[in-house]
Amino acid sequence: MRGLNPVKNLDAVKLLFKKMDESWNTDFSKMLEVSVSKPKARKINLHDKLKEKILELGKIEGYIVEKEYKFPDIDERLDVVWRRVAASVPTYVFEIQIGGNLHQALAKLKHAYDIWNSNIFLITTKDSVEKVQKLLSGSFHEIKDRIKILTVEQINEVYELQIKDHKLKKQLGLR
Repeated sequence: MRGLNPVKNLDAVKLLFKKMDESWNTDFSKMLEVSVSKPKARKINLHDKLKEKILELGKIEGYIVEKEYKFPDIDERLDVVWRRVAASVPTYVFEIQIGGNLHQALAKLKHAYDIWNSNIFLITTKDSVEKVQKLLSGSFHEIKDRIKILTVEQINEVYELQIKDHKLKKQLGLR
């Protein structure tokens, strides 16, 4: 860990300068300006925001929710799953594909449908819906009638409505 590193404990630095001043009969504490950098807040990207919204929607609906759910037989993960009971297979499976490889997302959803008969959902942008439809007419025709394609805007809308509904019911004592 050689090199320059940010100082996080301003009090320790002030104490160090004071001891140096006393020991060496200097005036370091006045010559050096010390600033403490605050850790940068982690920027949450759209993919992660959508994952959190889908998780919260599942909790409101009473499901056991998990993100980054690992397939038992392949080295792949699903963005979000909802299960009815802890020991069951996923009832609902969600893949969020904002950019990147639509083939991989559809392949994971097809696999979830094949091994668990899950309800499968692909969340994508409006711009990608046409490309998804083409893929479903070709390579992924087996899941064409099973998959639900949702846009980012639709997820945001249902999230806002569900949260408002949940809060109102709680306020009225219905939850």
